[in-house]
Amino acid sequence: MRWRELLHLNETQPLPSDFFETPRRVHFIGVGGIGMSALALLLNDRGHAVSGSDASESAMLAQLREAGITCFVGQKAENVEGAEAIFYSSAIAPDNPEFAAAVAQNIPQWHRSQLLAHFVNNAKVSIAVSGTHGKSTTSAMIAHILTECGQNPTAVLGAIYPPFGSNLRVGNPDLVVVEADESDGSFTLLKPTVAFILNVEPEHLENYDESEQELWRAFEMFVDGATKNLLNSDEANLEALKDSRSCGYHLIDSLHLEVPGAHNRSNASGAICAAELVGADPANAKTAVQSFAGTLR
Repeated sequence: MRWRELLHLNETQPLPSDFFETPRRVHFIGVGGIGMSALALLLNDRGHAVSGSDASESAMLAQLREAGITCFVGQKAENVEGAEAIFYSSAIAPDNPEFAAAVAQNIPQWHRSQLLAHFVNNAKVSIAVSGTHGKSTTSAMIAHILTECGQNPTAVLGAIYPPFGSNLRVGNPDLVVVEADESDGSFTLLKPTVAFILNVEPEHLENYDESEQELWRAFEMFVDGATKNLLNSDEANLEALKDSRSCGYHLIDSLHLEVPGAHNRSNASGAICAAELVGADPANAKTAVQSFAGTLR
């Protein structure tokens, strides 16, 4: 799905902010995906009846079933019977049998990014981490720091974080940390407290009309929708975004990390800054990140 198509979809078929105020029966097409599964687990934890399907069996489906989510292997029209809403990702084609059945039965269909935006935009405080590389690690780092600092975040991650035992941490619904996906432009729906960009490279241009200019417009929309911006000063190609905004800088003393590499030192520095922007004590944040031991794919 191209990014402007997604914007148009959100304008013409928005997810009502009060939709989940009463218990719902919802179905996820492609529930085994790392992003979809975290959202399914979150709705399940909040008391909604959740089902989902995927093309093949996986460890993720087993984890979802253990949490009480009904999971189907194979996608069939009958799987959506009784659902009040369908959630799908950009990987799902219009002729998918479950998607087509939802359309035929007038069951509302919403993109996964609209559900993620529901949680981010309705939280009092939120951090969304975007960039071509490092999103999963850095969002997990931030969630780890906030947890160690006693702030009890809800975190929707793009990888399994072993201390959480999942790609989801359920905590305070008004303090949310998420990975913001730029690949299809879905991050433009997010209006976080802090928009954090790690880096930008010209990838997934098929969703941006093969135009780097369109890609940069999407990143500009992402940062413009946030209350605060956090940009990686090590990335020269972010200068244009920095120069068009009032930006300061933050220096971090030396860090000893459990994860190797200069990229992780950069990620950790940004994660500390992000945590500080939402109220974490600087010294405690620095101490916390040093015990971060990485994510699983």
